[in-house]
Amino acid sequence: MSLSVQNEGRCDLHCCMQILRDVPLFTGLSSDFFRVMAYLCERQSYGADQVILTAGETAETAVIVVRGDVRIEREGRRIATLAKGSCVGGMALLGKFRWLYSLRAETELECLLLSQRKFLPQFIARPDALAVLAGNVTEAVVARERRQLEYPGDELSYGSSMI
Repeated sequence: MSLSVQNEGRCDLHCCMQILRDVPLFTGLSSDFFRVMAYLCERQSYGADQVILTAGETAETAVIVVRGDVRIEREGRRIATLAKGSCVGGMALLGKFRWLYSLRAETELECLLLSQRKFLPQFIARPDALAVLAGNVTEAVVARERRQLEYPGDELSYGSSMI
């Protein structure tokens, strides 16, 4: 992952908690767990056209768009553009795989980064939270597959975010 941009440091705890609460992937988690997650988030800024994730690299971080637009690309072709509130790479919090796509800032971009290295131990320590996250990921994957079957080849089949 390309993190050679200026690190904005940690987001204010309350700010991060609110952003995380608005992400469907985290629906159903307790307030205490949101506080832990907010503490572990890192806020990052990217310039327009800057690469955030590269296809083929190990997926280790989920990205939540706080401000701006992000472009999902595969082999140089734009697949989708996502805006504020979108979460990309939520599955990276749970398992090991390589990115199937690249992520590039379409505009000036602010994101929250959620590192698997920091988050997975927290989920493992709280089986109730892990069950909620796994259920939400499963629900999102099924919904995305349903949209892709209903609208094959349509960008809208990707929904409001990529898992």
